[in-house]
Amino acid sequence: MDAARPYILFCAGEDSGDILGESAVRAARELGFDVRGSGGERMRHAGLFPVVPFDELPVSGFGDVLPRISRFRKYFEIFRGALRDPHCKAFVAIDYPGMNLRLMAEADRVSKPTFTIAPPQIWAWKPGRGALFARRRVAVLFDFEARAYERCGAHATRLRHPFADALTGMSAVPQRVPGRVLLLPGSRISQARRNAPAFLALAGDFVRKGMHPIGVASRPSLVPEFQKLFGDICDVHPAPADSRAREELFASAALAISAPGSATLENIRVAGAVTRLIDPVEAALAEWIEARGGNPFMEIAVPDASLRLIQACGRLLRTEQDRGVITLLDRRLVTQRYGKAILNALPPFRREIS
Repeated sequence: MDAARPYILFCAGEDSGDILGESAVRAARELGFDVRGSGGERMRHAGLFPVVPFDELPVSGFGDVLPRISRFRKYFEIFRGALRDPHCKAFVAIDYPGMNLRLMAEADRVSKPTFTIAPPQIWAWKPGRGALFARRRVAVLFDFEARAYERCGAHATRLRHPFADALTGMSAVPQRVPGRVLLLPGSRISQARRNAPAFLALAGDFVRKGMHPIGVASRPSLVPEFQKLFGDICDVHPAPADSRAREELFASAALAISAPGSATLENIRVAGAVTRLIDPVEAALAEWIEARGGNPFMEIAVPDASLRLIQACGRLLRTEQDRGVITLLDRRLVTQRYGKAILNALPPFRREIS
């Protein structure tokens, strides 16, 4: 890469961001810019030159972040140095708000324009926080997101998700393979390791019932680790990079079981379940809040449940033409005060309460 050429800096820290960022990298290259930053195989194949190791960026909860805090500080300084380079002409943030909100502030300090793809769900934020995006340019997936950002003074445009393109022109729905079960323990190595005992037990149960479990890694670099964890009891395959092949894999399964946050969950169109295991650091934080007279349920569990519900709804619907049913089987959503707050944080879906 020519160090003297103008470039655009990208930051994607999750597999889902890599999917969304691929076309943006290609567009920047077509405009004559080099592209540097962080991204997975899709973005690198499209022309991104990595400045930090992408595989070390995906995290899940405090338990992942704390042991890596010095490493993340190092990566942040690398990004900050790239933003201060006079050859850097703009910054593109893709999801990953823990890092990207800070980098956007750094870009402001050096007068570099920013553009955000899949920005945070500000309709679930406290009033006033949306001002962080005033006068910024964002690309969102739904009209209601655009309206929410425009109310905060942002310039919002609609983004077509690659999954929608994968569905366009499909000649037929793939035939389901009897007994095929997809196991998705997580798109982060540390998450998959924590979830391994539960998923190994599930795989063993399925094998004993004559079914065929398959461990699915969201990217090829995870396959060796997945083979160490699950290879003795089931096959392990990477999720296809091509969106259409990815959709065909999921459509062929009778069942899929996924850990929350797995990027491959976006394309599931089969019966599925989402598992949630306890993070020991979050448990320690709950004890600390309780010892100081706080309420861990209201301060940790309820906000976390609200955010995860919003994210799950977003994975069901990817275009304005998509339709689906979200079934919530917890009566506390209508009988408890906090339940109303969780429901009101959702997009304006039609509700049927029985």
